[in-house]
Amino acid sequence: MVKYQVLIADDEPAAGILIQKILERKCPDFQVVSIEENGQRVLDVMAKTPVDVVITDVIMPVMDGITLAARMKEEYPDTYVVIASGYQEFDYAKGAIQASVEDYLLKPMNPREVQTLFERIRKKLEKKYDIQRNQVLHSISNGTDAGVREKLPRLFPAEYYYAAVIRRNSVISRFGGGGSGEIFAAESEQLIIYGRDNMEMLYLCSEEMLVVDFEAMMDREFEKLRSEEDFLTMVICEERFALADLPEIVHDLYRKLDNSIVIGLEQKIFLNRPGKETFDRTRSEESFHRLLALTERRELSGMKKELEKLFLAWEEERCSQFWIEGKLRYFFYEMQNWGLLKDWNEYWLGDAFSQALTMSDLCSNILDILRQYADFEVAADRDDREAVFKKIVSYMKTHLGENLSVKVVCSEIGVSQATLSRLFHTYADTSYKNYLMNLRVEAAKRSFREYPESYIKDVAAYVGFSDQFYFSRVFRSVTGVSPSEYLEQMEREAEKEEKL
Repeated sequence: MVKYQVLIADDEPAAGILIQKILERKCPDFQVVSIEENGQRVLDVMAKTPVDVVITDVIMPVMDGITLAARMKEEYPDTYVVIASGYQEFDYAKGAIQASVEDYLLKPMNPREVQTLFERIRKKLEKKYDIQRNQVLHSISNGTDAGVREKLPRLFPAEYYYAAVIRRNSVISRFGGGGSGEIFAAESEQLIIYGRDNMEMLYLCSEEMLVVDFEAMMDREFEKLRSEEDFLTMVICEERFALADLPEIVHDLYRKLDNSIVIGLEQKIFLNRPGKETFDRTRSEESFHRLLALTERRELSGMKKELEKLFLAWEEERCSQFWIEGKLRYFFYEMQNWGLLKDWNEYWLGDAFSQALTMSDLCSNILDILRQYADFEVAADRDDREAVFKKIVSYMKTHLGENLSVKVVCSEIGVSQATLSRLFHTYADTSYKNYLMNLRVEAAKRSFREYPESYIKDVAAYVGFSDQFYFSRVFRSVTGVSPSEYLEQMEREAEKEEKL
């Protein structure tokens, strides 16, 4: 548990000790690290060890409290300053306000007032540390973690941790399709959770928080996330590791995850255990070379059948998404090289994978791309595409609480997955999944505004989320605030309107 650091400045030792005792009794989340006799000593300490809150008297030798508050605002703007003094003259209060202090307390202090003030500060600090922790996890997860190691002990106070990552469906998109929006834990969750996009969750659990076996805990999380619409891949670091090793462990988890995902196959993988046996890929390699030969000879008529054979071989050999992506990218390069591909954009390949729940889906998606961009077959009628897009959006809006997987929507409207992907990139400049996510969040916001007394879990279900926590994470990734914070903002705005 984080103990927020407090530094007291008072030239009367007894007064400083009294403040410390009040905090110990009434504010257990705060810890006094030092009592100094003047403002200059506070700045000397802060230069070595920044703290969260400074409580300062006004009249002190060398540097008074108002001057200290002004210096703190300039040099340590993230530290909260509380003026504590027996002087009630307006000039002192005015000076404190101008120095942007958190509050002004009069001596002798009322313990209940101190408790109320520090509970307010605690909530602000909790949010600040949450943001900083997420920033560090973002840096680590996205390979920009230079300079984060010195921040780890303050943001992650436990000595040892366990970690795992669960991803829905395909590898995180590198082409502009798939999911978007980082995921963070809801405020009511004890685990530290981060996702590079809304299809993924990295779990961190401190040794102190672990009440059951970590593997068993992650098995429960895995079961909670399972659905008929998705396949899941989980990689577990079941052995505890020191906080200093966090960046390396996270990198290893992602590397293992990205190299292990097999389209349509649910997997539970251990980071530090030997992998499963590798498959003989002779059959798929022979099929792939036959496909390239057909491409070179421009024999389009035989390519469809050979592609179907190739995907069956890849499925039986449990080839990873990365492996298949590399092969398909080379294939499309050869199509362009021999003048068989009229147009090409790599986000089509990204969408083909992100929308595939089985290898059969993936094969169909690739064939759809070829039909439309390689004269592979006669392309479907391309007239009135905007009307089709509007029809899809209308269907989505009227069925938000139902299963709106790509396969379901394509079947209902009568379009291919490749066509659906292209329509959303053309008319919405985003992927289908991102568009659906934003539709659901906007619908949730409207529901909160119209029915502010509703339970968050009921609104989540109404807009198509079976898991309240996952809904809260997605809502926060889109709006920047959690559902409960959004409701609090609405309440404050309503109170302001009533006062006008």
